[in-house]
Amino acid sequence: MIDTFIDKYVLDDLKNANITYDEKTNTYQTSIYEFRSLDEELEFIGSQIAKLLKIIPIDKIKLVNITDDMKETAKRCFNMMNIPLDIEDRIPITQLPFVVEFLKQVTKVSLEEALLCLNDPDIKNIIIDLINSYGLSMLDDLDLKILKHQLRKIKCSIDHYRNVINVVDIDDIIDDGSYYFIVGLNEGVLPKTVKNEDFFSDERKIELGINDSTSINRFNEKLLISKLTHYPNVIATYHLKTLFNQYEPSHIIDKIGLEVKKDNQLSNDFNDLNIYKYAKKMDRLSKYNEKESDLEDFHQTYKDCDYNTYDNSFKGINNDKLYEYLDNKLILSYSSIDNYFHCAFRYYIHNILKLDGKEESLALTIGSLFHWCLSKMYDKDFNLDKEYAD
Repeated sequence: MIDTFIDKYVLDDLKNANITYDEKTNTYQTSIYEFRSLDEELEFIGSQIAKLLKIIPIDKIKLVNITDDMKETAKRCFNMMNIPLDIEDRIPITQLPFVVEFLKQVTKVSLEEALLCLNDPDIKNIIIDLINSYGLSMLDDLDLKILKHQLRKIKCSIDHYRNVINVVDIDDIIDDGSYYFIVGLNEGVLPKTVKNEDFFSDERKIELGINDSTSINRFNEKLLISKLTHYPNVIATYHLKTLFNQYEPSHIIDKIGLEVKKDNQLSNDFNDLNIYKYAKKMDRLSKYNEKESDLEDFHQTYKDCDYNTYDNSFKGINNDKLYEYLDNKLILSYSSIDNYFHCAFRYYIHNILKLDGKEESLALTIGSLFHWCLSKMYDKDFNLDKEYAD
């Protein structure tokens, strides 16, 4: 069974090897939820995930299609809900050194010996599952090509976090037992589209026997429909606006006749998130004289939350985080001890945080001179030559 994008040259290899494949046929009715904003969309998803975490393992929950312009909102929202989210920079696992070594060794030694290169049990299990699911026990040239192709689609964070909600792509929906939350089912976002802008034109690609933009877009649409209808635990959402843009729901929703649920109730179970929402409502009142209908209810609960105040006083250092930052060891030298003797805070700045001052350079000197002159240019009797000389 194939339910992911396969390059044309791989499909040609499969055909030449007389390997046939079936498409996934089970049909499910995915519910689609509409929200006014991206904040509300992610807040709803976070509340649904919080409920699931009470009954299923965290590694069985995936967040799908978090684009770059969604990352900061997602991090803020999930952090206020106290839900760990793996949303840092992600790389294909084929870039991990031990996976590179495995792919080298698997052509030289037995599969069992090559698997010993994989010192991360999670990655090792992923690769074993792929080998088993595709029946790649022999790992000849064709098998290895298929395995590499599939591994390139699996990504992990650089630090490879565990016990977090993983962020995956649409074609990573592969497990009937996992729960997937597809974010941003908006027109122009999903299905993903490519344009005829590559070095080779579509006409040239057709001549070369590789995928042109039309065939890729057609497959991406077919892939999205498959993910929305062939997996039992998929929830999809979309938003109508962000701070800078208006959005429409994806045409796929009407094309396959999915039910859209509107006016969805948002959870009030997260204290930090509610304080943030109360502050936003107060901002609208104070800046634009717009009073939202539920502001009074929020005010009764959160009126003592120190809205519009800021406290920059030192709150102390979290020892557990400090030890983790130092990798549980401290390296001392004469100069670092001398720094601590003169000033503990100086030691913290220079030897722990390593926030050393900038080195003087010609560029910095010219920059400082430029800014100094600009700061004086509206003074009465401003004289450039005098300020320059000063």
